[in-house]
Amino acid sequence: MGNNPSGFKKNLAESALCPVEQVSHIDVTNFCEKAGKDMNAKFRLLTEAEWEYAYRAGTRTAFYNGDSDDNVGEISQCNRKNTEKVGTKKSNAFGLFDMAGNVWEWCSDWYDEKYYETSSTTDPKGSTIVQLHRAVRGGSWNDGPRYCRAAFRGRDEPVVRFIYLGFRLCLPVP
Repeated sequence: MGNNPSGFKKNLAESALCPVEQVSHIDVTNFCEKAGKDMNAKFRLLTEAEWEYAYRAGTRTAFYNGDSDDNVGEISQCNRKNTEKVGTKKSNAFGLFDMAGNVWEWCSDWYDEKYYETSSTTDPKGSTIVQLHRAVRGGSWNDGPRYCRAAFRGRDEPVVRFIYLGFRLCLPVP
């Protein structure tokens, strides 16, 4: 996109290994469109249901490595200082890293307080009504274990950029 908006300035080699943060939902949507054209692909953000499924990787526990807050450090970057290199903590059963901590990850869904109440438990659907906020998942480097739980949901306005907000893309299989 021409520049790295991340608030944590690192040297070029190190920044390539860290999550991009300080991007709005709108920035990420534009990135998906541009990257898709450049690579002849259809990148997009995960829905909340996809994100939680990817995080859990078949588990039913608070974290993909169990229920104890004491073990969250094995899987998350919650150092209260800054982002860290991706892939340095334990992956989940799907081989995904950094689903907990490092940066909150934008989801494609609008945030709806009643998400779990009004959705199917097998494949919840996000709100079809435009809301004020977009959903974010995963917690960040600045959060404690509670925010890094599989089912914990956050939200932000689609235009905001913070040093704890990033993204994870998916490439749907045709």
